[in-house]
Amino acid sequence: MSALANQTIRHTTSCVGKKVKQYKCLPPEINKQNWGIHKFGETYSLSFPAIKETKRVPVAVASSHWQPILDRILSGDTLIDKGSAKLVKHARKWYAYISVTLEVPSVQTINRIGCDMPPFRCANEGKTI
Repeated sequence: MSALANQTIRHTTSCVGKKVKQYKCLPPEINKQNWGIHKFGETYSLSFPAIKETKRVPVAVASSHWQPILDRILSGDTLIDKGSAKLVKHARKWYAYISVTLEVPSVQTINRIGCDMPPFRCANEGKTI
């Protein structure tokens, strides 16, 4: 399975990868062509390439909100685009972070939330605002 080796090469030879002085152990990242989601009964499983074979592991869905999205991926919905998947170990548990792109409806509201902006300098006074 060359997918993992090729992904590592892409990360290390990218513009950001060339500037790194020392690498740390990063979580495995699988690009969108090389991972798949499957469902047997009510159990979802994630498949991804390993060094010698393809692994398939059962996964628990974090929230019921995500089940319809996973079902849309399984049905081949063209309005949803899957992205990369990362395998992360945190507090003795493994997690699969899966990115997806889909259209969401716009929401009309009258309430506004503030926006943080970086400080900038006035051109004529040299003061930081």
